[in-house]
Amino acid sequence: MPPLRPAGPAGRGFAVVAGEVRTLATQANEASTHIQKAVAEMESALEQSVARVTALVQTVTGFEQDMQQVGSTVDDTCQRADRVRSAVAELTSALEQQNTVIQEMVHEVGTVAESAQDMERSLQTTAASLEGMHELLCGRR
Repeated sequence: MPPLRPAGPAGRGFAVVAGEVRTLATQANEASTHIQKAVAEMESALEQSVARVTALVQTVTGFEQDMQQVGSTVDDTCQRADRVRSAVAELTSALEQQNTVIQEMVHEVGTVAESAQDMERSLQTTAASLEGMHELLCGRR
């Protein structure tokens, strides 16, 4: 091996460039480490965002199911109310018919009562006439 000689201007220039390359390599390594940390933080933030969105979707889905159930309950209640309304209308009609029949019966009973009173008066008059005739006929003998 040949003896080492002091580096000339080219050697010093090479040493400067090598120093610059080492500095750049160190900076590149630090930047790479910084980028890896930033990417890891972004991944973590993204995972948290996905978890929150998933929870929100589940909440909205649950709310949608609850609203469908409420809608179904409201529909059922409306159908039942319609059936009750229909039954009330039928009962009202039946009661009106019964009221009409009762009023007719009351009128007929009144008519029968008047006829009975007329008949009673007639019978009393007939009885009085018969009694008078009986006295005339039987009392003269």
